[in-house]
Amino acid sequence: MKLPNTKNSNHLNSYKKGYRLALDQKDIHFIPGTIQRDPELANYFHEGYQQAQLDQQKLIEADGQSKWHKRFVWIVIMILGGLATATSMINDFEKNRQQTDSDQLPKPTPTKNNLSGQNELSLLSTQQRNDLNLSKQEQIKQAINIKSSLHNSHLIFLSHSLADSHNILLDWKATIPKTTRKIHFQAITNTKPNGLRIQWIFKNVLIKQEKTLPSKNNKDHFKISSSIQLASRWAGEWTIQLIDESNNVIYRNQFNYSKSQ
Repeated sequence: MKLPNTKNSNHLNSYKKGYRLALDQKDIHFIPGTIQRDPELANYFHEGYQQAQLDQQKLIEADGQSKWHKRFVWIVIMILGGLATATSMINDFEKNRQQTDSDQLPKPTPTKNNLSGQNELSLLSTQQRNDLNLSKQEQIKQAINIKSSLHNSHLIFLSHSLADSHNILLDWKATIPKTTRKIHFQAITNTKPNGLRIQWIFKNVLIKQEKTLPSKNNKDHFKISSSIQLASRWAGEWTIQLIDESNNVIYRNQFNYSKSQ
């Protein structure tokens, strides 16, 4: 656990409670009332919660890499074992040939064991290719593709906006300073969306995902919204995606979060 740069015991305690809540796989809405009523304590609580999610994501990626390393070591050991077997077979063959030459006997023909050894080597090559392909597939599953094409949808976005905790509108692609700790996203649609999910992605890591609860804005328009508490260390490009019930990306937008301002 990487603690925030503060010596205030109340701040550290709020940060640790948020971190433990995420490790227990509990929703962030279980925030204690005493912390929720204090904006500064709530900020540290949310920062700890989001840091735990990021740490868990890194552990998942590290575990995937560890599995690949174990497979690689296993392949190397099997190849070396196969080479040792082949070398032993060649040495035995040479000895037998020398002995038959001295005894003026016909040279020995390949035995079933020789053919079996060759088949084992060919099977090792096939296994190696299969393991490499499997590893690549697992790596692809762990990555969040933020460059894929958008899917055409019957859902029309009449407006979409980004605002800070004071409801001050922010420009997309603009640099948002680290003093902005909470960001709200809102979109107005022409029809009521069903099974829509909102994703908040930092670079290529999914930080937050939640289902939308659309509310009726006026006659035939519906509003969907989401918010996220940002940590100052998360400097870089952020992506907001909307995923429909068929798991297609139907909306995407980005903004930059900077800790240098």
